[in-house]
Amino acid sequence: MTPRRSTLVASAAVLGLVLLAGVIVLVLNSAELASPSIPVSGGNGAGGSPGQPGILGLQVLSNQNESNRLSNPVRALFDVGGLTIHVVQDVNSSRPLSSILVTGPDGHAVEELPPSKYVVNLRMEALDLNFTVPVTPGNETDLLVTVLGTAYPVTYTEVSTFGGASELFAQLRVPTTVGVPGERVILKMLGPGSGRGELFNATVLSSQSPAGGQAWLTLGAQGVVDPVNATSFEMTTWAYSQTVIVTAIPVAPGQPLGVAND
Repeated sequence: MTPRRSTLVASAAVLGLVLLAGVIVLVLNSAELASPSIPVSGGNGAGGSPGQPGILGLQVLSNQNESNRLSNPVRALFDVGGLTIHVVQDVNSSRPLSSILVTGPDGHAVEELPPSKYVVNLRMEALDLNFTVPVTPGNETDLLVTVLGTAYPVTYTEVSTFGGASELFAQLRVPTTVGVPGERVILKMLGPGSGRGELFNATVLSSQSPAGGQAWLTLGAQGVVDPVNATSFEMTTWAYSQTVIVTAIPVAPGQPLGVAND
């Protein structure tokens, strides 16, 4: 994994707030935030009345082909289907409203919910992300999450195993500093033969500044890592960005919520 810097995109930019035709757009690139919260304006949002439900729409993209996790991340983006997402109402209650959504093949999931703030949790690769988003009466809140991986070749390792875990002292070929203590990464080890390999969840225990395009890291991995017969060995770091868009839902008299007028 890349240092905290490589793993998480450390820029938070509000691109615009447009109150024309009841559209509010908030864009944040979250790097350092473990539980980013999106600010919203007061009132009933762009449309609707108190008591009217709203819609939460989710979309997840990644440059990692999740149907072939042994492959490396690429420049293109893939829809992430079959991802389980937990949604919990952000209220002071012993029994908050909760829902479990699963993205379809197009990476989307949609749920109609009563107005409130909700915490959206998704776990993917080495990331465990929480986003607080608003659902307002008569509006649709769309959360787009983009997960980006960067793979770095491991050129040398010394491995100690104990219990069912491993500790690695690894040299990586990197262009800049990668891996900060506590950062979670994925180790990918390919073996002889096509389609053979193993993935390991790991945590950066310590790191040194790179010199001559090489850096040394100490990693703690879940499982027994044995790179002796590996044909390639790589460490992947993970970053993400989020975009939230709130729009009014056009509803004609007698139409159900979410059905737009022609």
